Amino acid sequence: MFTIILLRPILAVLTWWVHRRHTHPYDDEHASIYGKKHSPGSQYSVMERKIFDVLEHHTIIEGGVVLDAGGGTGNFAERLLEEGAEKVYLYDHSAEMLSIATTRLAKFGNCAVVWQAGLEDEIRLEDGTVDCILCIQALHYIEDWNVTAAEFFRVLKDGGCVVVVTTHPAADSVFRGIGPYFEHEKRKAFLTSGGKLWPIMFWHRPLEAILVPFLSAGFVIADIREPYLDISQSHPWWDITGLLFRHFPPYLIFALRK
Repeated sequence: MFTIILLRPILAVLTWWVHRRHTHPYDDEHASIYGKKHSPGSQYSVMERKIFDVLEHHTIIEGGVVLDAGGGTGNFAERLLEEGAEKVYLYDHSAEMLSIATTRLAKFGNCAVVWQAGLEDEIRLEDGTVDCILCIQALHYIEDWNVTAAEFFRVLKDGGCVVVVTTHPAADSVFRGIGPYFEHEKRKAFLTSGGKLWPIMFWHRPLEAILVPFLSAGFVIADIREPYLDISQSHPWWDITGLLFRHFPPYLIFALRK
């Protein structure tokens, strides 16, 4: 615990320094970062295993129709189709990410459908179209989740499942000591990826503000997890992100049922 007390002011100063020193936005590079294959011990691979554990616990992938909302470069869509999903719909706001996703998923033919749209937009599907929806590390980029939650509810079949992964609501306020927990506001942070520090902008909100839009849309909470990411073997001792992951959950995973 003493280590963490020391880490908090260091992380706060480091965040300020990153934004003073780095003007190249993370969004310009994240397509290539997320589009590549990651080592089994990386935070991305460890997190993928955690997500699929929740997904497989609450739905049947084989023969199912899945919507990958904010699906980026198609990493998860590819695996879903490899594991027997009948069809995967994927949309994302980033043209760079979708270019990678389109190439990656071309081998699946008409079983993969990709289009460009934001999470705030109306989903181009009929009511009750999909068995499951994935939304992984994307919602924290938008301010209002109410329209998105309502659209998820509309296109999901009765009895279907939504799995959402987002930044843990206590990550910056409690773990890093940056900003009040109860505020719903836009903040700056940094991401360690590819051996570099990338500044990002995101919307912080407390746990209540995370869940209420989905509950108001009609969903029922089926599962909530704070995953432990043991990535110590793949991170050097000086990597602050790796050290933080060994003490606190950086992400929140929750499953919702219609």
